Amino acid sequence: MAVPDLTDVVAVHAGSQTACAVRSDGRVWCWGYNYNGQLGTGNTDDYATEIVRVEGLADVTAVVLGENRVCAV
Repeated sequence: MAVPDLTDVVAVHAGSQTACAVRSDGRVWCWGYNYNGQLGTGNTDDYATEIVRVEGLADVTAVVLGENRVCAV
């Protein structure tokens, strides 16, 4: 299933409740549960029906999701 408004994806990683994608411009976009702030949005709001850009990250080549965290390279 395609994620609306998400194009030019070069890497993606999905956990059980959260997913993130890296676009060709090196920006990271995530969606899903955010109960521990793991999406890096500065809040704990869930984003189950929309994608959000993770601010402060640039030139990312990969993301890896753990149970309550997201790491970027």
